[in-house]
Amino acid sequence: MGTQYACTTSWATRDSDGEVTMMSAGHCDNSGTYQGVTLQYKGEFYFTNYDWQLWRGSGMDIRARFYDGSQYQPVLGYSPGVPAYNDLVCKYGRTLGARCGRVISTIEAPSYVPNATNTFIKVHSDAYAVTAGGDSGGPVYVGRIAFGLISGVVNSNGDMIYNRAGYLFDNGKRILIANDLTSGETINPDLLNYRIAFNSQYKLTMQPDGNLVLYKNN
Repeated sequence: MGTQYACTTSWATRDSDGEVTMMSAGHCDNSGTYQGVTLQYKGEFYFTNYDWQLWRGSGMDIRARFYDGSQYQPVLGYSPGVPAYNDLVCKYGRTLGARCGRVISTIEAPSYVPNATNTFIKVHSDAYAVTAGGDSGGPVYVGRIAFGLISGVVNSNGDMIYNRAGYLFDNGKRILIANDLTSGETINPDLLNYRIAFNSQYKLTMQPDGNLVLYKNN
């Protein structure tokens, strides 16, 4: 995405007026195209705790899905809280694709964000670079839970900085959560370690084996 350099898109959002947009990184260009469609820039938050912007394209079908490198996955919810040190998170970006790494810092203040506060998250992998230029704006997730948005790469090791979900989905913007899931979907119980917002049409039920299952409310 972008006319000067490429970025990646991630989450679908809805504002208080009902308009649906898609999200990318705030430091990306304010003009661009997506799959041949000229995008309409809808504003950004690019300072202090924030590095995101919103886009809309004529005729685009924006859904509660994100790409994980192999297929489009439904968004089951989001985690607005701070991850723990050494937590495993994954990302997708147009340059390096889908990769995962461990949280090594939760108090980053990237120099490229104006007046940045130390609320950004740093992720590292010993096996490979987690992210690279062009991945900015892509989704950061655990399973099918939104954890944030790729802000940038911060060193030659390819460590990733991401803007956590708690700073993405405020200011009147709300992430779209899938409402067409199959009842009986199993959820990783480890995700209970986080505050997660699910679509109100669904409820979680603990099974005897310890698994969580998502059921649609009658």
